[in-house]
Amino acid sequence: MRSTRLRARRGLGRRRGAPSEWEHSRAPVEDVLAIQGISVKPYPCCGHTFAVIDAVLELRSAGLRSDDVESVDVSTYRTAIEVAGIPAPRTVAERRFSISYLAATALVTGEVSESTIVVPEVPPEVASLMTRICLRVGDEFEAAFPQRRGASIELSDRSGSEWSQRVPDRSGSPQNPLTAERIDNKFLDATREVLGDRAPSLLAEVRGLREMSSVLGLSLH
Repeated sequence: MRSTRLRARRGLGRRRGAPSEWEHSRAPVEDVLAIQGISVKPYPCCGHTFAVIDAVLELRSAGLRSDDVESVDVSTYRTAIEVAGIPAPRTVAERRFSISYLAATALVTGEVSESTIVVPEVPPEVASLMTRICLRVGDEFEAAFPQRRGASIELSDRSGSEWSQRVPDRSGSPQNPLTAERIDNKFLDATREVLGDRAPSLLAEVRGLREMSSVLGLSLH
């Protein structure tokens, strides 16, 4: 179709509410595509909690255990606390928006997954640790938000030792993208209930789509 037909007074563009000028449609493609700026959720909960969970898991991998914890001070941006600062969640939905619950769960179990959120009741060890978690707004993270969404943790253990971890960018963000392994694990965790034992084989097929002649060969049934 000629551009004049798009730009005419009764052309397709005007009928669709498009602007009268078409500079954007003729502009070169940007170096970074919009799809490259999306975030991939590493955990099945509110995105404002991710940096805190990341920091807790880093400390746990360094040897910290929940029964050693005396107090936990979480610093992050204001919106994270306003949206996901539920101190004592009463439902599964509220657990997904509770930094305290998710941080305590990460430290106790070593993961935040669907199975650690959808539980009949909050485990006693998690509930106890939640009461020792304090949330506050950190100037550094508030100034960087919303382009960057980070958090830090300062923690004291029962021996008097101090632990700290800073995460300037939540995992899954364009600044801190997930590895292929973490994306695979997310797929397996999210599809296990529906696909069961077929999940790994389907994942392998999806990873090999470029070599397939047709998507009709996918084992979806």
